[in-house]
Amino acid sequence: MKKKLSPILCAILCAALLLPFTACSRKHPSDHNPDIAYEKLLKEYALLLKTQSEGGDPAAAESPATKGLSNDLFASLQAILPEMEYEEVSDMGYAFRDLDSDGTYECFLMKRDGTLYGLYTCIEGTPHLVENYRANGGKLAILMEDGTILTHRILRSEGKLTGDQYHYSYFKNGGMETYLSYFTDYTADEAYAVENGERRELVEGEYFSNQEKINALQKAYSVITKKSGLRFKSALTDNSQPSPTAPELDLSDYDAILSTLTAMMPTIRAFSENEWRVGAYDHLMKVDSDEEFQLYNHLLFACGSQNDSITGDEVHLNTFGYAYKDLNKDGRDELIIMTENDKLLAIFTQKDGVPVLLWRRGYDLSVRLDENNRLLVMSYPNFDWSSNEYTAFELTSEGEFKKTACLYIDNHVRKMLSDGRMVFIDSDTYEAEYKRAFNISTRPWQNDWNQDDKILNFTALQ
Repeated sequence: MKKKLSPILCAILCAALLLPFTACSRKHPSDHNPDIAYEKLLKEYALLLKTQSEGGDPAAAESPATKGLSNDLFASLQAILPEMEYEEVSDMGYAFRDLDSDGTYECFLMKRDGTLYGLYTCIEGTPHLVENYRANGGKLAILMEDGTILTHRILRSEGKLTGDQYHYSYFKNGGMETYLSYFTDYTADEAYAVENGERRELVEGEYFSNQEKINALQKAYSVITKKSGLRFKSALTDNSQPSPTAPELDLSDYDAILSTLTAMMPTIRAFSENEWRVGAYDHLMKVDSDEEFQLYNHLLFACGSQNDSITGDEVHLNTFGYAYKDLNKDGRDELIIMTENDKLLAIFTQKDGVPVLLWRRGYDLSVRLDENNRLLVMSYPNFDWSSNEYTAFELTSEGEFKKTACLYIDNHVRKMLSDGRMVFIDSDTYEAEYKRAFNISTRPWQNDWNQDDKILNFTALQ
């Protein structure tokens, strides 16, 4: 019989994913259980999807087959389904995510590869459509790891292309709040940005840099979906049954984390990025909640992406292990998951006596700790391979990683963190800030940062 993790463990994992709960007037008892809140909507979605897969026209359906589904909700499904493109109907489904951390889950209608088609939220127990991502010229919608939803719309008038819109938005107060947009107006032959509601001119190369990022993101739909923690569920088939021998996820203390990672090693050893993208490993741990799945996903990806190194024709498997270090000098050690060759994979701290995930490795080129216990990360932001981001994090006394320095560069744009905002800078300022902030003279950052265990004392997993 499948074991259930305790409610307190679910609360732990919510904290581990840094999702603070806040009071919200939109809450309703059923909102906390998305399977109940969206039951009628998803049942009708499955029926219309089955109709479409059998050659029928969802738009021709006359009335909801599920009692209690409003005409507006039914009409929203009729509008979204014709835009769905698939070969296997089992690739079409949905996922839940508490986008604004208020305790109420939102619902994405989506494809297994990460393509988003629609977003719904619940208000007082009733689903409401937030956005049909293919309406009004919609071509692209991606949920990124930080909760940003990126959308692209193509504008036409009388059959002619008149412009493009790219919006970076957060879900807030039941709707989307856009903080950055890029516009092109082909009729006026101009391009500009709108940031926090104010129009401004583009910095040299800024629009081109955005286009490069969009192109990179489009090539990595499924990876981004996984990293953002969306747990895809097929609308017409049940893919949720765990393997009878699957170990149970346990993150109740540091020792439990290490035991869980040891149990995950066979999965990690068999890791294939393509299989991970399509959910081949989603059932290999007994995971009850979406929050737990997201954390399992983090650990699997952080370790699996560093599974091996290839020398000639030989594959050398990494030795995984851990180290303890008090990063913020509060008398309590942090748990650092790493490999024998000093690749940092994940960092946990303790809050109220329980572990909290602070950071996990992604597609980072270089990660290290310095002598001041700062975490230094050089990464490709948002899969934009033409750019680099250098970031320094410090663990505060409250047990949270704070970004204390950040420099971003590609062939066209240089930015730095200043007073909590990213501002554009010139080349000389960039170089001076790099030396001041990181006190490192070389790029890429040195790989011998932990030589002779001078910062971390590695212990292999048992």
